[in-house]
Amino acid sequence: PEDPRLCDCLEALGKVYAARGQVDKAETQLKQALVLRETLVGQDHPELSEKHIMMGEFYTKSGKADAAEKHFLLGVTILEKVVARDHIALADPLNSLGTFLIKVKKFKEAEPVFLRAVDIIEKNGGNYDIRLAGNLTNLGLVYQFTNRMDKAEQVTKRSLELQEKKIGTKDPRLLYTLTT
Repeated sequence: PEDPRLCDCLEALGKVYAARGQVDKAETQLKQALVLRETLVGQDHPELSEKHIMMGEFYTKSGKADAAEKHFLLGVTILEKVVARDHIALADPLNSLGTFLIKVKKFKEAEPVFLRAVDIIEKNGGNYDIRLAGNLTNLGLVYQFTNRMDKAEQVTKRSLELQEKKIGTKDPRLLYTLTT
């Protein structure tokens, strides 16, 4: 059997190529790592979900939106198979998917993704979870881009209040929310 460390090496090499702008070489290494990891852990393993999200981010940066969307969706789908539909582990992959959908201007598809992520975080006692603030900010962007300014203001204010309580008013991370 293959050594799982080989996956990590292939992935690391892929990231080096990506950082150098060698997208084709990076893609080859990252795909090889993903296929090997799937062989080692199986199709429905949470680790594979994480790697599909990573591939989605790689393809987004590489300008390959169709491939990116496929991997983001696979990442969420795999995780949904192994955890409950409202499990907190889904919050970050949903945020990644929603953020991608904003980037490709699929606002109607992004809205339910962020609403679900917000709901998951709140149901899991995360009213003061910083991830809630990020999802609210992104939901505010969706509302802004779809010309629903009252809703945008409401959720963005909520995000800002949460961030101020959680990280303080002088933290530079507040800048993103303030400028959206």
